[in-house]
Amino acid sequence: MVAVSFFYKIFQDPIEMTYYESAPTNFTPNNFGSANVGGIEFEIRKNLKFVSERLKDLSFNVNMSIIESRLTFSESEKARRESSKRTGETVGDFRTLQGQAPYLINSGISYSNPEIGIQTGLFYNVQGKTLEIVGDGFRPDVFRIPFHSLNFNFNKTFGKERKSTINIRANNLLGDVKESMVESYGTEALNFRLRNPGRIFSLGFKYRF
Repeated sequence: MVAVSFFYKIFQDPIEMTYYESAPTNFTPNNFGSANVGGIEFEIRKNLKFVSERLKDLSFNVNMSIIESRLTFSESEKARRESSKRTGETVGDFRTLQGQAPYLINSGISYSNPEIGIQTGLFYNVQGKTLEIVGDGFRPDVFRIPFHSLNFNFNKTFGKERKSTINIRANNLLGDVKESMVESYGTEALNFRLRNPGRIFSLGFKYRF
């Protein structure tokens, strides 16, 4: 399957996360203005039988979206940003929508053979740098840095009626970290939040009565 899709959305009063005015270490949802989101999505799913009959149980899939989002500043937000801008900085009339990544990629290669009861796959996903917390003019925007996730999954069923199942999972094989950075014009980006989930391995057994 090969598919191409286009989409366009209009948001009225979208809810975004920002700093709490009287407590800058806390955060609150707020409405800042209207926003438009548009983009294109590509999807490919293909069995590898066309390469060789031996690969008939192997398939791959790729799903990718490229997205542009624009939130038009409200008068109050633009005034705050204008009053606190640095020398040489241009505020403009819009910014990206909080929580909306500029691109998304999901891909994987999987093997499935019901006759021997094996289903396994290797899967990768990532999303582009995303506005996580909207600055209030005096405190800068916070952006979530792309997290590269590579995961492995293996399932094997046993018995004549396939009632027993062993599952093996391995998450974050690349050992990536989840990181958010404070970004302000003319300054070096600073770490706002950092979490290292580590590599996670699990083994499970299930019996169906």
